[in-house]
Amino acid sequence: MRSLIAALLMFCCLSSARAEWKLIDVKDGQAFYINDFFRPGGDTTRMWMLIEYREPTQQGSLSVKLLWEVDCAARAMRTLRYSSYPYRMGIGDAIKVDETPGEWIKPAEDSPQETMFVLICRFDPNAGPKT
Repeated sequence: MRSLIAALLMFCCLSSARAEWKLIDVKDGQAFYINDFFRPGGDTTRMWMLIEYREPTQQGSLSVKLLWEVDCAARAMRTLRYSSYPYRMGIGDAIKVDETPGEWIKPAEDSPQETMFVLICRFDPNAGPKT
């Protein structure tokens, strides 16, 4: 009986700790989601993005997960991890994984990355003084 109670408690804790995917954009047949769980990391914040494709890519992926690092003070972001999956919502064994940090970039205007940046930092990274 104790082991059953322990297992139920563990299941409840794990399911409540699991964050949910929130749809933030749909462009060119791709759906962009962010994870509602932010990971503070000193001066930067980390957030997962999931991209679903309408049709499988040449590698056979229907979805990709990206771990982004966002630096609000520098108005920049970069990928820390990329993984592609054979099924929607990042399900299945990863087809490809790359943990090489990308270059810092400024998110493009009207992009899903800009939307994510605005949600995390609470300001538009492309807004600036008008001359």
